[in-house]
Amino acid sequence: MKRNQKILTFLLACFSLAVFFFFGTKEKSTRIYGEIINPINDTIRIYNSDTIFTFVLDKENKFDYKFDWPSKKSSDYFNFFHGLELTRMYISKGDNIGLSLNTKIFDESISYSDSDESSFLAWKYLEMEKNGPTDFNVEENEFYAFLSKMFEKTEQKLLKFRFKNSDFYQNEREEIENIKSYLSKRYNQMKDLPKKGELAIDFTFPNQNGKYISLTDLKGKIVYVDIWATWCGPCKAEIPYLKRLQEEFSDDDLIFLSISVDEKEDKQKWLQMIKEKNLGGIHLHTSGWDNELTKNYAINGIPRFMLFDRESKVISTDALRPSSKGVRDLLNQALSSQL
Repeated sequence: MKRNQKILTFLLACFSLAVFFFFGTKEKSTRIYGEIINPINDTIRIYNSDTIFTFVLDKENKFDYKFDWPSKKSSDYFNFFHGLELTRMYISKGDNIGLSLNTKIFDESISYSDSDESSFLAWKYLEMEKNGPTDFNVEENEFYAFLSKMFEKTEQKLLKFRFKNSDFYQNEREEIENIKSYLSKRYNQMKDLPKKGELAIDFTFPNQNGKYISLTDLKGKIVYVDIWATWCGPCKAEIPYLKRLQEEFSDDDLIFLSISVDEKEDKQKWLQMIKEKNLGGIHLHTSGWDNELTKNYAINGIPRFMLFDRESKVISTDALRPSSKGVRDLLNQALSSQL
């Protein structure tokens, strides 16, 4: 073979090899496609802790979205968000997952193709929603027997799926143990809560001027407590309803006590919001979530409302919100000492 032919052959071989590595080993893009029945709007979001993808439905309420894998991990949990609801998915690099749902029966209607991982998550969250523990006021033996039966069913279901991703099974096993631990902790917290008619667990926090006020300082009055924060959207949504209640019950023997769980560094935001929105009632500040109130009253989410009678006894540690239909009846009954 002549020298020029050898060089040409070598170059062609190198070019072929380069083409192979560039095209032959390039990972396929990840694809999520499907249909939304009765869509709330035309927007869909898929996101995890690192990234968010936003895309729109077509005229037939379908979507087909491809994206480059955003993480160093080969698989991860993602949230699929539409309207005001979301579902959790498990996506691996290069996946081709189909999804359909009907917003009128969101969780019940979710269906996946080519993703046993996401199908299991849809089943698990629906099962927890329908059959998870809702009553913590039962005997300990009864509660733990129920918990054991519930998770035995979950573990059996986990074994029936054929997961493509080897990490998913172990992740879910760990998640089951985490949920068990959380529910056990929650049960013990709720068990120790003061019941209706029992003396409240007292608490003390400073107001805007640094004066410390306790629940027991307000004896002789009905006390409607609002636990909130300036960063909490649902809390702020209750403000107009709360102000309306304060106006309606302004001449009654009722005190509105708002307690902020904003962090110490956000105290100025708290003070500013009280002033800007002209918030009435008594305002106290806890300097953060980790405090005697959230611990003693098993508060794991806000807004949370509580109601105490004139002797600082419990009427409800999870009272109706200001926006709730029956809240005025509740307050009137408390004022007339019918509770």
